[in-house]
Amino acid sequence: MVAKYLAALLLIFLALLPTWGYLYSLYQLGDPVGNIDVAGFAGSWVGLFLIGAAFVAIGVLGSAFSQNQMIAFLWGVFLSFLLYSGLSALVDLQWEHPLAYYLEALSMRYHYVQLSRGVIDMENVAYFTGLIVLVLGISIEKLERA
Repeated sequence: MVAKYLAALLLIFLALLPTWGYLYSLYQLGDPVGNIDVAGFAGSWVGLFLIGAAFVAIGVLGSAFSQNQMIAFLWGVFLSFLLYSGLSALVDLQWEHPLAYYLEALSMRYHYVQLSRGVIDMENVAYFTGLIVLVLGISIEKLERA
């Protein structure tokens, strides 16, 4: 299971690698040269990698709980959607409740938007890292009990 997760992380990294070439092109084409928000690009890149890592961990969790590949895929998509868009959608309904702040803080979208502003804050990195460790820990525990 760990090898599957690391292989998927490598695939995500390789898929994001060409974006550095795009950054260089835009950097050179800027007027004046270098007129681009490199910090925003770097924050977004780190955020995309962390979101991809979290989505893969959630997919591995779905795979650990189901022998059927289609059911595992659907569980992975559902949980990923819930953590990325579902919690933010609840907060966007103008839900005036003290719990709304905590629901937004659990949303992946909230943390990605913070990273994409160009400030790689440890709170956001810790959120994604904690989510990945938690989900992979549950997956490992489930596979060990099976």
